[in-house]
Amino acid sequence: MNTSTPEFDAHETTLDDHRALQWILEAIDRALLERTASTAEIGTLLTQLGGVLIQLFEQEEEGGYFADAISHAPRMVARANALMAQHPAMAATAKAIAQNAHHGDGSDDWWDRTQELFRAFVDELGEHELHENRLLQEVYAQDIGSHG
Repeated sequence: MNTSTPEFDAHETTLDDHRALQWILEAIDRALLERTASTAEIGTLLTQLGGVLIQLFEQEEEGGYFADAISHAPRMVARANALMAQHPAMAATAKAIAQNAHHGDGSDDWWDRTQELFRAFVDELGEHELHENRLLQEVYAQDIGSHG
């Protein structure tokens, strides 16, 4: 029996995208900490990060679980739009870090700077994800409360 629904499929896709994001973030962090990869390899990982982010952001914006949740809570649209408005800047930041990495010389200063830029980006992304999760939790808590 097929229990798949469009909402379930969108949720599964979003989960897969988040798993891919987590994997690439951990791979970059490990490579920067160990300093065993080349600058080109670091740049490639950071470029892959940009691709994963774009895919994730598109899924969230084009009918993923985020859009579904907001459709049940129109009062949250302004907050959701503000969060989605951050997506292009975050993707651009990831791209800039990747470009910087591709042009690196492998010096200690380069490693330190790349790690610093990446850490700041991860912190920004974490804060963004936290706000998205809080918004979703509020929507679902209010939705459940209104049906109970």
